[in-house]
Amino acid sequence: MTSTHAPPKLPLVPRPLKKELFSSWLLRVAAESHVSLYELIDGFTSVYSGIPLPYSLDRAIDRDFLQAFSQFTRVHFHTLNALDLDARLQRPHRAVLLRFPSISKPYPRRCDLRAGYSFCPFGIAQHPIIHVRWD
Repeated sequence: MTSTHAPPKLPLVPRPLKKELFSSWLLRVAAESHVSLYELIDGFTSVYSGIPLPYSLDRAIDRDFLQAFSQFTRVHFHTLNALDLDARLQRPHRAVLLRFPSISKPYPRRCDLRAGYSFCPFGIAQHPIIHVRWD
């Protein structure tokens, strides 16, 4: 049996970008740590075992999870809370969000926890830092 171990605070964490989705930032944190998103979340739960994972990594993120993740990454709570789609969108606009189909088993990129989005190849070619903007 193997178990995951992580430091109480991650040593290297990229700053969240103002218009980035929370899950996009997590993918960049995982890349900076040279792990998959699944391994990053697994490491987080090894340190903060009493904190339940949110249903979504982009919408209605639980306050306790954000506070613990703030400590884990040394990024201010309000900065992380600002990445939540529900904090940015008015209720009627939330209905237009794309969704991934439900996935029953753990998936390395945790698509089941992220808001769905699509990319424009031209837009990707223009931006040196790949991140998912919320708008």
